[in-house]
Amino acid sequence: MAHAQDEPEDFKVISQLLFELEQRSWFPRDIYPKMPPPPESRAYFIELRDDLTPEQADSLFTIIESKYEQHKMAISERQVDSTFIYMATGNYLSSEKCKWCGIKPDTLLKDPNYSRYKQLAKRLIKGKMNKLKIPFDGLSYKGKYRLKSADEFPSREEMYNGRLNFLSGGELDFSRFYQKEDLGLIYFSFSTCKMDCAAGYMVLYERKNGDWKIFDILMQWIT
Repeated sequence: MAHAQDEPEDFKVISQLLFELEQRSWFPRDIYPKMPPPPESRAYFIELRDDLTPEQADSLFTIIESKYEQHKMAISERQVDSTFIYMATGNYLSSEKCKWCGIKPDTLLKDPNYSRYKQLAKRLIKGKMNKLKIPFDGLSYKGKYRLKSADEFPSREEMYNGRLNFLSGGELDFSRFYQKEDLGLIYFSFSTCKMDCAAGYMVLYERKNGDWKIFDILMQWIT
């Protein structure tokens, strides 16, 4: 199994990617699992709940609104360290086979700028590199989002109900960084809720003047 000092470029690229995604406003500032009902939806809600009388449905809608206000109040009163926002992740960069990691949509391969990544993408799909342990304490960060081992997080329920003493932006998982000459690829998945709101992306890099720059970010799947 490889160690961090053997492949520091993996983590350098991840640090740059976190900062780039932050600049693009991809990450939430916090997790708010409870969403308020739109005020104009009261009439729709009453009509939808044909199992209740209009008066009962109206009363239930009012209760839902009240619970959301209580939730906002609880969040506002939290004593949290908001200096950094932590993203949960596994303890290793993945090296497993990645059935999602193609150049999608396939029509992009007709463009030479994308077809040049085809061989690297095949290596990523086969996943033959060693796993790489993430040195959480040794990673450098440019922005406010930091990685934290998922093992160090309290239960998911506490995270999503806003009962942590630090802010959380969701969950990220990364592959190893695949590179050849001046081209590079890394795959990551991102989730910001309990279930069914995640997506996977492949990031295409090109090296310019000795530094890795993002050429494009391709969505691979979404739920």
